[in-house]
Amino acid sequence: MDKRPAGVTGLYNAEFMDHVQYPDYKYRMENATHTHEGVNPSCGDELTFYLHMADDGTIGETSYEGHGCAISQASADMMSDLMVGKTPSEAIGLCKLFGQMIRGEETKDDRLDVLEDAAMLKDISHMPARVKCAELAWRTLEEMLEAADPVTEGARGGMFSTKGRYALRVMGDLASHDGWVSLGDIAKRQGISRKYLDHVVSLMHRAGYVKSRRGKSGGYCLTRKPEEYTLGMILRAAEGSLAPVACLDCTSDELCPQIENCPTVNIWRDLSAVTAEFLDGHTLADIIAKDPSAQDEETVNSAHRLC
Repeated sequence: MDKRPAGVTGLYNAEFMDHVQYPDYKYRMENATHTHEGVNPSCGDELTFYLHMADDGTIGETSYEGHGCAISQASADMMSDLMVGKTPSEAIGLCKLFGQMIRGEETKDDRLDVLEDAAMLKDISHMPARVKCAELAWRTLEEMLEAADPVTEGARGGMFSTKGRYALRVMGDLASHDGWVSLGDIAKRQGISRKYLDHVVSLMHRAGYVKSRRGKSGGYCLTRKPEEYTLGMILRAAEGSLAPVACLDCTSDELCPQIENCPTVNIWRDLSAVTAEFLDGHTLADIIAKDPSAQDEETVNSAHRLC
């Protein structure tokens, strides 16, 4: 006889139990930039949430540790998966939306679709005793981000962000290996979080620089030869611009009111021109030639075999 509370049984489907039994994000993060503890005293759930902020101002990696009921653990894993690649303000917004859903204040499916797997917890709004279990991870993250030092969206550590640097590494990895390459293999070789890698590859796919194939022998592959990709092309697809300062970005809707009289603007323009010339003058083939992990000299010097 099932002793779970009435109404909960329907939640325990295969997708839900996969998050409980095989969580992707339940581990201690050694390089966390933020940590926060959450407790649900009514049920005894305890959670420590770890977060690593990428230097482009987005959440680069998430994980958690702790113990509690299946709902609290599944909810934490679902939330961790959802937050990678989000800005702090986007993450806080998702936490608030989840709270509205779990309390029955927001019920429209088209609004809840952005919660992805976590939207399956919607019916917990009818189980008051389980609401605090489900919202523990989300409340913990929201408290962490609201208490943290402000992080500027799009802030960069250096001229280019994590997305740009990772994009070059991923494309270089694909160029160094013939055939279909799995994201799991790239993640291991490059030491990049799989979820963040998904985000970077999606930018390259959107630009038409890679193609994908499903199935056991599937993965990703370049759509052209390495020498046909300039580094500037890849960085623009990842970053949106090569401009060293925002006031030079022609896609910006708001220019600095001092741009016409700024004594430094010509310096930035010259730097932007030199940077673009350098990056547009080098290709993925140059990366392979300098990569000690490339397959062999023949791979470096010959045309990449396209999928």
